[in-house]
Amino acid sequence: MRLSVSLTQEKVLPGLSLLFLKKVIRTTLITALPVLATKEVRMELSLASVSDEAIAALNTTYRQKKAPTDILSFGNFECVDEVLVATNNTISLGQLVVSPDYIRRSAQEDGVSWKHELVFVLVHGVLHLLGYDHSEKMFEIQDT
Repeated sequence: MRLSVSLTQEKVLPGLSLLFLKKVIRTTLITALPVLATKEVRMELSLASVSDEAIAALNTTYRQKKAPTDILSFGNFECVDEVLVATNNTISLGQLVVSPDYIRRSAQEDGVSWKHELVFVLVHGVLHLLGYDHSEKMFEIQDT
């Protein structure tokens, strides 16, 4: 499996390289769908880093929740099975939008590092892109 991550940044994700982000995403993909490790496929997704105000506007538009959030996932698959049967050589998973300021506050509230919280949130978002919904299986993978 090859992985392509395009990074669109309004704000920098401090201390995190694109290589590190790809490693987190690749590990999540293979943990969730081990068959991807042996498939000759290119997985694509984009990651945008935006302000609290921008993510709140998106959250209002797409989820009818008038507040900022840590991450929004705009996936191209309704369920995991759709990813597994995709026949294209390139599979576009969709887009993740994160709010570093929101994540930083959550990390402080939870008593964890910014990097730890971002990884947790990123894994959650990638699982949504794969078609997982809040289920026991999703949370099991997320906690791995």
